Amino acid sequence: MKKITFTIILILLVPFVLANSPPKLIEGRAEPPVAAPGTLIIYQVTYTDEDGDAPEYVLRSM
Repeated sequence: MKKITFTIILILLVPFVLANSPPKLIEGRAEPPVAAPGTLIIYQVTYTDEDGDAPEYVLRSM
């Protein structure tokens, strides 16, 4: 009698989520850096995200 052997390989495919890198706010500056009351001050900051994610929201408080 001829014996046949089968090998079965099961591959478990589990979806995984890569860790999300937090965004960074860099190069924050105010122009002018010092001003008298009532002077318009412009604040700029650069948003960077290693994953390429856009900001979900912008919160501005005075």
